[in-house]
Amino acid sequence: MASALVAFLFVGEVVILAAFGGLVNPPPGLRASLISGLLGIGFFLVLITIGVILVFAPCEAQRLTFPTFALARVVSLGEFLERIESLFIAIWVGSVCLKIALFLYVTSLGLATVAGLKEYRPLVPFLGALNIAISNLWFKNIITLRNLHFLVFPGWALVVYFLLPWFLLLVACWKGERRTGI
Repeated sequence: MASALVAFLFVGEVVILAAFGGLVNPPPGLRASLISGLLGIGFFLVLITIGVILVFAPCEAQRLTFPTFALARVVSLGEFLERIESLFIAIWVGSVCLKIALFLYVTSLGLATVAGLKEYRPLVPFLGALNIAISNLWFKNIITLRNLHFLVFPGWALVVYFLLPWFLLLVACWKGERRTGI
């Protein structure tokens, strides 16, 4: 049950994409691009989850630290394409870099908006340094990562992904403000 809650809370990252859409001047088709991107990512996550469960069985899949990487190690497409874990790692690292950049952008833009600053760029180095400091402080090894992931993340994600955006929406509706961008 706890694993399902942690997995479900990652859906809350859609709030970050919604904030991104609200903080920029939207080009035509932004909504369709965001929705198609989310559906595509959801489809591939479901596909990979099904693959992990079919290959390793539910009990073994639950014990694996990085089940997608373990799946990539055993995947063999005919006799032609084998040992594709380097491709999975490249996709993983690239997507994590994009996610960090997007989160940093949305955080700095939102903080600048809340603070009434005209420019968000001076906040980026400080928020990036804060991100590095917190990651070095919190994530000493894989055991602390797993403990934080299962014990701390659910409560934190509920507040940051759901309660805080709803509170901000209620405050904006109460004040009658509708504003995008800086």
